[in-house]
Amino acid sequence: MAFTKPEKRSEGTKFLFYGSTGSGKTPISLSFPDVALIDSDSGSNFYNMDNVLLTTSALSYKDLEEDLDELEMDDEVFNSVKTYAVDSITRLHETMSISMNKIAETRAVNAGREAEAEGLSFREYGKMKTYYEEFYGRMVGYAKRGANLVFIAEEKDKTENKNGEMRKVGVIPNAQKGIEFDFDIVVRTYLEKVTVDGEETFIPKGKVLKDRTGTFTVGNIIDKPHYNLWKEAVESNQKGKKRIKEEVKITKQASNEEITVLDDGETLRKEAMNGVKSLPANKKEEAKEKLTNAIGTHLVNKVTDVKKLQEAIKIIKSMK
Repeated sequence: MAFTKPEKRSEGTKFLFYGSTGSGKTPISLSFPDVALIDSDSGSNFYNMDNVLLTTSALSYKDLEEDLDELEMDDEVFNSVKTYAVDSITRLHETMSISMNKIAETRAVNAGREAEAEGLSFREYGKMKTYYEEFYGRMVGYAKRGANLVFIAEEKDKTENKNGEMRKVGVIPNAQKGIEFDFDIVVRTYLEKVTVDGEETFIPKGKVLKDRTGTFTVGNIIDKPHYNLWKEAVESNQKGKKRIKEEVKITKQASNEEITVLDDGETLRKEAMNGVKSLPANKKEEAKEKLTNAIGTHLVNKVTDVKKLQEAIKIIKSMK
């Protein structure tokens, strides 16, 4: 990585639409071009699917990661996708929440506590945040290569404690806390009751809460939100030099690299120690000599310098 002169690059635009059931969220996602649909809600069959190139009904981040791995192996199909639509991130979040609650219940039973009264610990909330951020980081990698992201979420009440009583003060996405900050455009969808020819009906609306493209200002109300409203801004953002996979580092890769530094080499030290142990007996003496010459000692369990540990691992691997 290095600082370079600014250059116009092709990037996708990141959208978040959230709102109540039936407020038109799924049709919005399907209005985008060349969609790879993550249909965890299994509700798309009721709508026009002409823009959908391929779909998966994965319900967990684990299953979805495997599906994305497979997609990336087919360059022709992967490069044809212009939009990744997650419908909905709420369902993936709830699947993970259920799993984490079961883990908490098991922990309580093993400790002799009542499972029903056990809540999630800070560690489990932290794990949930990590899983989401690694997934979102992967999606951002796709956006950096020119694909749009469209995340759909249900809404839930936002509450605050006022004088010892929990009161509703608004609504927020039913997803990872603070998810709104991750997107270029955030729109809350809802249904407005109107009277047409003497009969009451409902019209899908959207309230703009954020728009980095400048297409709308915060507070604008949109009738029937859809892709074409932002088409000009999205296509402008996609102009420029396209990046290849090797040019884009995702969150998981960056965090793994940081771990080797932040844990004072503990991970690398274990890898080096296990590497030495796995060497054939007739190569261990040779390894001692090479390690001593390269890093000043053959006792890798005593080494704390990350660069020396990386060099030691390189030497050990070359001897297998």
